[in-house]
Amino acid sequence: MSNTTNVKRTAVASLMDQLRADVTEQKLTPQEELAILEKLKVYGRTVTGSDAIYSSEGIVFLAEIAFRPNNPDSSREALRCLANALYLDRQMVQYFIDAGYVEKASEAYKSENVDDEFLLGRVLFFSTTFAKDDHLINKWANEHHLVENNIAAISRHASAYTAAASTASSSAVPMMQTMALQDTLKLLYTLTTKLSDVSTMLGP
Repeated sequence: MSNTTNVKRTAVASLMDQLRADVTEQKLTPQEELAILEKLKVYGRTVTGSDAIYSSEGIVFLAEIAFRPNNPDSSREALRCLANALYLDRQMVQYFIDAGYVEKASEAYKSENVDDEFLLGRVLFFSTTFAKDDHLINKWANEHHLVENNIAAISRHASAYTAAASTASSSAVPMMQTMALQDTLKLLYTLTTKLSDVSTMLGP
């Protein structure tokens, strides 16, 4: 094992420890917390040496930050960390599912903020695509508004693109909105292939 990997492992563990300590100490400013999460996001783009992220405890702790209501910037950065982890390691998806955070993500997906839609849509796409039990997807749809919120997001995009077309300017639609739509449509595809009775959920 290279010294570089060991240095990275130590750095990632230290950053996670700082965040955990702040749960009780509450000494970090929102900007300091965000800066730590930004570093973790970069480290977490590769699994090697990111042990403190790629574990049950790491995923659950980042999810706790992601679904806190008081600091949206840190919440979104934690979601970025989670999106990397769920994409790179399917076991992390299972940890996220087992801890009950897909339910929270499904309900938070009602947000009309395009950054939230992009990040939550990506996390939900990985969760539904790699879920081992399709019955869980039906639960998320029936009890936690997953399909309803997905369709609402698509409707918002339709309105935005209609408005952009009326101005004859493709630049009227921001790049982030296009990226959010891509992940929202990928999630829709997974839902239509895995749900037991998608026709009644999608409506006429």
